[in-house]
Amino acid sequence: MANSWDQFIDHLIESSRDKSGEAHIDKACIISLEDGAPWTSSSHPNVLVLQGNEGREISTCFKKKDFTYFKSAGVYIEGGYGIFLRESGNSVYARSEGQGGLTLQASSKAIIIARCPRNQRYKHGLMNEAVHKLVGYLTSLDF
Repeated sequence: MANSWDQFIDHLIESSRDKSGEAHIDKACIISLEDGAPWTSSSHPNVLVLQGNEGREISTCFKKKDFTYFKSAGVYIEGGYGIFLRESGNSVYARSEGQGGLTLQASSKAIIIARCPRNQRYKHGLMNEAVHKLVGYLTSLDF
């Protein structure tokens, strides 16, 4: 099932482009809301590869709609630590000194995770908008 979801990584990156054509997402992945299992393959060049229990921890927080763990321990993506910034409904926003901005948002069956590169020229709002649109699309299909 994973490879069929890889096209959504490309779609997210394309959707995050500004008027000059620069993408504001450099990596992304889709995981199961149920258990944190990856839906995107680890072979995609722009995939965020979650390590250890990262996917399960993320899915647990989203299923419970309780982000206390992120607030106290942080958001771990690819073995890196992200500082929890805020949550809003089915979205979590974090930042990492080494990785840049992170947006995590749940649809009815999946969690989309995207990263905005660490550099002041990149705009997190364009990343957030691209993730939000994809989540809306997946939700409309009951995914």
